[in-house]
Amino acid sequence: MSAPARRALDGTRVVEWGSGRALAYAGRQLADHGAGVVLIERDAASRTAPIAPPPGASHDCELEARVRWLHGGKRSATCDPRDPAQREQLLALFGRADVLLLEGNIAELDALGLSPESLSERFPALVVVPITLAGLGSGRSLRSSDLVATAMSGLAFYTGATVPTLEDNPPLRPGGYQAEYTAGLAAATGALVGLQLRRRSGRGSLVDTSLQASLASFMRMTVAYRLYEGADVMGLGIFDRLAPTGKRSTLWGMVPCKDGYFAFQASEQWQWDGLMDMMGDPEWAKAPEFELPIDRTIRWAEIEPHFVGWCLEHTKKEIFHEAQARHVPVFPCYDVAELIADEQQQARAYFVDLPVDGHLVKVPGAVLHLDKTPWIHDNEPPAPGQHTAEVFAEITEVGHAAPA
Repeated sequence: MSAPARRALDGTRVVEWGSGRALAYAGRQLADHGAGVVLIERDAASRTAPIAPPPGASHDCELEARVRWLHGGKRSATCDPRDPAQREQLLALFGRADVLLLEGNIAELDALGLSPESLSERFPALVVVPITLAGLGSGRSLRSSDLVATAMSGLAFYTGATVPTLEDNPPLRPGGYQAEYTAGLAAATGALVGLQLRRRSGRGSLVDTSLQASLASFMRMTVAYRLYEGADVMGLGIFDRLAPTGKRSTLWGMVPCKDGYFAFQASEQWQWDGLMDMMGDPEWAKAPEFELPIDRTIRWAEIEPHFVGWCLEHTKKEIFHEAQARHVPVFPCYDVAELIADEQQQARAYFVDLPVDGHLVKVPGAVLHLDKTPWIHDNEPPAPGQHTAEVFAEITEVGHAAPA
């Protein structure tokens, strides 16, 4: 019988301390690839806040699925750092770790003498990765949520933006928990960068990341537009602002078709030519006033009825295959069921089954697939404190006191 394949992060010791989706998702990324992740919890109530169960459910199925997805494959130990003896045990655990992922009440940690900076100084070989709302500057103690981070990043104003005036462009919250999961990926990436630096220098590092910065990093071009064009511009870009209809340019965007919606890009000439070829080179598109991309942006109100009218006579699948055959970036707008059924994702085995309440629930698998090492996600999450004795007994083996 052959030995199980080693994973990329086998032997890497990670402590995940605190609560929140960003923290849990960061730890899960590392655990999937072999890191030994110890989740430090104050008590059972410290886990990610539950959402009310659906009507008729015997318990919170959504929360159970999320806990299994985020915490599967980890070990859990309970420890209250407000107790001096337990705080010393926690510090001993940090001394054996390679990475500390941290999210929580920074003001409380500062008061306990456990700030990210002090931990990084006390354990010079440790990669300390605090996840905060706005970073470790003056806003280090601001209380966080996905919604607040979305507002702080500027993304709320850009989501659904239709016109370049503030009064007609109310902020919108994008679906899901974009800030928290994006920050979790950033934190996992930061941990790996820190480990690589330690491999070369022998020293750990303090990796400062935040929910705000993680989302704001997606706004680079939007910020650039504003800085280049002046403070009176919202930063939507030239094509967005030139459309006299009051709408954003739909030389790229989402339009209806016979059985739903699809996304398309036609801002470059070759893309437009491909779409027109797909539509049979209609006569209206040959008008001189539609010759250049900027012309088509300005006159989109005249183009839209022709384009959408043709699309409404064809299905997403037909438009997708015809456009892709002409190398035009077009794809159907998936709902969740269509995403799960996507042939490419099934071929990659991206979605995995979690047993919840007697049913198998599909959840996303690993973001990264390494061809030489497998990723493994253990469906079973630990109960809070399940491994407390085991985790602290390991500290005893190297000369530290075990908890009472």
